[in-house]
Amino acid sequence: MNQKCKLCNQEKEIVQSHIVPKFVVRFLKETGPGFFRTFENPNIKHQDIAKLPLLCRDCEVMLSREEDYFNREIFHPLLKDQWTSISYSESLYFFLISVLWRNLVSKFEEYKKGLKHFREILARTERAWRIYLSNRENDPQTDVHLFITDILTDSIPVRRFNSYLTRAVDITIASSQKDCFVYTKFARFCIFAPLTNYDHTLWVNTKVMNGKGILSGIYVTRDSNQWPFFLPNLNPAEANSDFFQGFSQFISGERLFDQT
Repeated sequence: MNQKCKLCNQEKEIVQSHIVPKFVVRFLKETGPGFFRTFENPNIKHQDIAKLPLLCRDCEVMLSREEDYFNREIFHPLLKDQWTSISYSESLYFFLISVLWRNLVSKFEEYKKGLKHFREILARTERAWRIYLSNRENDPQTDVHLFITDILTDSIPVRRFNSYLTRAVDITIASSQKDCFVYTKFARFCIFAPLTNYDHTLWVNTKVMNGKGILSGIYVTRDSNQWPFFLPNLNPAEANSDFFQGFSQFISGERLFDQT
């Protein structure tokens, strides 16, 4: 039975789509124990990350071209070698938006229901991303920030933090009373898209341009509102940021890790 494709909005046969690219799932399985666990139910093993009926085959193939670019030019080179910088094309921005859009559209109604005071901006963002992915001509004017994480050697008071930084898959939208951002993480790659006003001067070497640019191996965010997000097991009472108080009630789409 045909359904409407979430991207082209045409009645077609819909395929099951991963929110994060299939090559990420394959990499995590090949370099880990071969299964996944959720943070909510860590005793249950999963053979795959959830797939959803989002796209028609034509749109799936179209998006997969940029996935191939990221896999070949960014993902494996950065995981394999030490690096200081790497050049990228406009395909990187397109790929990151496509992953963020799948995140947003996968549970769009649930996100809007849970984040009532951000409904308008969520709807506006989803439409802008969808139009951009469909024709590549309308710049969505979204700031996208990318971090590539590494294993921390210092003592950290958060259980499984290194596993989270380097192996976890996290698909969610986080918010406080005034801040909202879409966040997707897989392996060592963390993608942020702030939907509300933020101080961009506090983010250094993290922004991916919609065009050609360079990813630097030295980057940082001094925006203290965001760091509690990286501490998924931290008790809110231990945090010193007002943001974390609201973030403790964020809506989670899919939070997975493999036990390596």
